[in-house]
Amino acid sequence: MTTVAIQAGHLGIASNCSSDMRSGTGAPGEVTWTPVIRNKVAAILKAHNLGVVLLDANANCLATHPTYDLTLCIHYQSNTGHSGFGVFVPDASVDRDTTKSVALAKVIAKTYAARTKLTNYSSPRLGFGPVTWENPNTQYYYLWKYQNGPLALIECGEGAVGAPDHTLLWTKQDVIASAIAEGICLAFGKTFVVPPTPSPIPPAPVPVPFPTPVPVPEPPPLPPVPVPAPPVVPPTPVPVPPVAPVAPVAPVPPDPAPEAPPGGWAAFIAWLRRLLGIA
Repeated sequence: MTTVAIQAGHLGIASNCSSDMRSGTGAPGEVTWTPVIRNKVAAILKAHNLGVVLLDANANCLATHPTYDLTLCIHYQSNTGHSGFGVFVPDASVDRDTTKSVALAKVIAKTYAARTKLTNYSSPRLGFGPVTWENPNTQYYYLWKYQNGPLALIECGEGAVGAPDHTLLWTKQDVIASAIAEGICLAFGKTFVVPPTPSPIPPAPVPVPFPTPVPVPEPPPLPPVPVPAPPVVPPTPVPVPPVAPVAPVAPVPPDPAPEAPPGGWAAFIAWLRRLLGIA
């Protein structure tokens, strides 16, 4: 089975095994955009019976580097003010399969230009004209040292906010992915079936406004209802029974005076003092 490796440019580069690569986070928004396009392209290729391997920006750190029928790296430019795209191949000095790289990249670039209507600034070796975005970053892209088999890199347009291709790249992602996938299929002699256009999401129903509330006037206060005073009922007299007369209490006779002890009180006191040891 024909197998294509697709790299989402800059994805995960901050954790690259090579410390000097970790700052290469790409154009504004690019690292968010490339995996979306990569995954859409992969789904279309699988539907056309092509094998797909998904790569991120850390593919250089893999223990092995198998030979694929094509490795394609997906990117976009920042904003130079010039709408366009480019498909690029490595410099022949770092491409171990340069003839196939050029042949495959040429079909991809031709198809992408036809589907997106963007100006083609691809590698001069592809034969589309002398004006090119090719530069040392595309000719000696870091992954070219590791990947085996035909190699290509696509700058899909200028996609930063405010760039001339921003709206196309961000709002027509299915068109972009389909154009790339079609180019790959045609490059390998596969009949391409355009994927169905996803049904647009129906607009949310217009909310029905609530009717304006009509103020209800408060009713006039009710007149006070006179409450008659309860009749005054005189208390019923309670008869008081007569008090029985109290019988007189007989007087208590006084205690009789004690009798004097024998010998008289003086002798008794003297005896008591001796008993108690009182001098």
